[in-house]
Amino acid sequence: MLWRMILERHRRAPGRAALCAAATAAGVGLAGTTAGVLLGAESRVSSALALYGETAAVLPAGGAGAAFRGEEAEAIVAAVAAVAGARAVPALIAEGSVAGRRASLVGTDVPAFLALHPAWELEGSGEPGGAVLGAALAAGAGVAPGGEIRIEVGVIPLSVPVSGVIRTGETADGQALLPAELLAEAVGRPGERSAIAVQAPGGREGLDRVRAAVAASGIPAEVRGIERALAAEGEALAVVRWGLGLLALVVALASLGVVASAAAVSVVEREGEIGLLRALGGKARHVRALVAGDVLPATALGGMAGGALGWIAARGLAARLLGGPVEAPALLVPLGILAGLALGALASVPAARRALAVRPARLLSEE
Repeated sequence: MLWRMILERHRRAPGRAALCAAATAAGVGLAGTTAGVLLGAESRVSSALALYGETAAVLPAGGAGAAFRGEEAEAIVAAVAAVAGARAVPALIAEGSVAGRRASLVGTDVPAFLALHPAWELEGSGEPGGAVLGAALAAGAGVAPGGEIRIEVGVIPLSVPVSGVIRTGETADGQALLPAELLAEAVGRPGERSAIAVQAPGGREGLDRVRAAVAASGIPAEVRGIERALAAEGEALAVVRWGLGLLALVVALASLGVVASAAAVSVVEREGEIGLLRALGGKARHVRALVAGDVLPATALGGMAGGALGWIAARGLAARLLGGPVEAPALLVPLGILAGLALGALASVPAARRALAVRPARLLSEE
């Protein structure tokens, strides 16, 4: 009997069901758009920072001239690697000359160091054992990948094959990347490292996790991050988060009001049916089910539509705001259905209370 009453009501009042579905779709759709844009924005900004290169450098305590010993550098690299998504590459920095030109020399795991900078353009293989020169340095020395370069540093001149040339648009165009141990032996500092380049996802929070990991390693060190870029990232995301979040809240409350009003009107129109149901022995749970049945199917359908619209809108809006494609989670659709059901259940509470206040004896005597 209860289900027949619910189905008959939907058949007789399709407009009210459509209104509930549309209101729910609007609220859930905007909430889904907000969630998708924020998730896409955070992912996009993290990817942009990753493209930039290292987000921090770990420097030894003690100021200029200090260095990490081999086991200290290994301990810090292991500590940073324990942070989800973070990578660390030690480097030894020295001054020397390349083909008679003064240059900054970076002794490191060259392939790993290049992997920290995906935006750099590499000509050649960059294979281990060879030098990778910055574009300006290579042009000045008149050398290309496959050639050989003379490097003077310390007391031992080096003749090193050139495995690659990088174009960075940065100061690295004037640097030379060399195998770490080769440079360390040449300058008489075997096993030592001047700094550790770190790339950590997650903006400021990721940088804080790296700082905590380095501190936990017990090695005296300082973590210096690109604070301005990370601060700008946080400020931009905060503006988007608060603006879209406030708009989504307003629309969600409006949607809740529309559905609650529709449920209340339905109860007023069905007081006779509700009184008859109570007179025939219907319990409070049956009345609540009757009221909820008026709105839940419509809000579930609206939530599904809103989740799908939010997924589509999030991709388009985030791409427009961030200047490139982003991936919004497909979970927005099933989450939209759940949100629609939750909205319908919440909106039916006041109407259910009104329905439970109906006195069957009074209504039957009026009949």
